[in-house]
Amino acid sequence: MKRFLVGRASCKARGGRRAMGERDIRPDDPDLGKFFNLKTVDHMVRQAVMFCWMMLPKDRRTGTNLRWEVRRIVARALKDLREDAEAFGMPRME
Repeated sequence: MKRFLVGRASCKARGGRRAMGERDIRPDDPDLGKFFNLKTVDHMVRQAVMFCWMMLPKDRRTGTNLRWEVRRIVARALKDLREDAEAFGMPRME
């Protein structure tokens, strides 16, 4: 079973010590919903949109261009997620 370390930086980068709030997470962890709740997802999406805005060249920073880029990135991520699920024998995503 794969484990994911969630936190600010790698444990190895800090000599094996963990920062407060870091923990190992397994995809089958029943407490995963407590860690990744809707507030967390909302924050991550808003942060991604902000980063996308900052990465756009100044002459292309418009709401229309931002929406187009965010939709393009999300569509690509969902496509990759479906392909990965099929490649690794995970349940089919609809």
